Amino acid sequence: MRTLCSLSTALLCGSFAFAQNSAPAKPAADVKAQTQATATTPAPKLAIGDKAPALDIEHWVRGSDPEGFEPGKVTVVEFWATWCGPCKASMPHLTELQKEYADRGVTIIGISDENLEKVSSFLDTDEWRQKAQYTLAADPDRSNHTNYMQAANQRGIPTAFVVDGKGRVAWIGHPMNMDAPLAKIVAGDWDADAYGRQWAREQAMAAAWAPRNRAFFEATRAKEFDKALVVLDEQLAEYPEDASAKLRRTQLLIIELDRAQDGLPAAREIVRDSDSAGVLNAMSWALLESGKAKGEVLDIAMAGALKAVELSEGKDASILDTLARAWWESGNAAKAIEWQKKAVEASSTDRVRQAMEKTLEEYQSGKLSG
Repeated sequence: MRTLCSLSTALLCGSFAFAQNSAPAKPAADVKAQTQATATTPAPKLAIGDKAPALDIEHWVRGSDPEGFEPGKVTVVEFWATWCGPCKASMPHLTELQKEYADRGVTIIGISDENLEKVSSFLDTDEWRQKAQYTLAADPDRSNHTNYMQAANQRGIPTAFVVDGKGRVAWIGHPMNMDAPLAKIVAGDWDADAYGRQWAREQAMAAAWAPRNRAFFEATRAKEFDKALVVLDEQLAEYPEDASAKLRRTQLLIIELDRAQDGLPAAREIVRDSDSAGVLNAMSWALLESGKAKGEVLDIAMAGALKAVELSEGKDASILDTLARAWWESGNAAKAIEWQKKAVEASSTDRVRQAMEKTLEEYQSGKLSG
């Protein structure tokens, strides 16, 4: 069974798997790579529409130096690490995108700030020769991390920067969320100005949450959940679109405060309006794992899981795992086994596959542990 944190643990962590720079739904056994700011975030020095900094790579491990951003060609600059589970989960997808857009001049470059030996030994295996077929580099002096990640106030990996044919930063986000923007950028249909305004708003929202995060963390750690609720209400009063705060509030009401009737309307709204598989998956998993998934709460967890599978096109193992759990909690073992088998098939790493297989064995035995 996967080890994604329960709501109580997640509340203490102060962040969720669907945060801007974390995966839409992290593989079950992986540790969260996203970190949460605890102090006021400065204005970004690198924003949408800015000229992309020149790359200064120490070691090209796979592929060759593209020698700058070629006019008319799109480049994806992605930051990852060998220890980062969500990064590894994204690599097969980046490989698919590189193959899909190769004849249209798109170059995908993955940069790790680890040393050459570590990156080379990781990539020089049968598994990662197959799963990571795009340009990869080691940059231990962190110069590119400084020029991109730090300059744009991006704290979690994996994070991708799409550089358009004019050498400007056109999009920043998680590589698993990059498909639609990349397609429009390559086609010349991307509204960078509109996206830039949206991105700036998201940065301001994150900056507003940063000082509130400490108060939220302390309140949840002390199990003073009413105080934590006040912090969330303050954030939502300023940024009503904050999906993270909405989800925390919903789960806090249903799971920690036993106020399901107060939390369910917002939960239904999330299922109805959210187009993020990660948000839906995070909500459904927390509800299912809490032991409170009965009646209407179970119904909403099931609805969220079903929509998350649809949005992710059935390709994310942890989302499929959540849907299997929803069927299990509903008393339908056959459906749980059916969907857990799909989770096994969709596993992107051996570690994730082992976790999914363990849960499948438990469903087949008729007894779920822990």
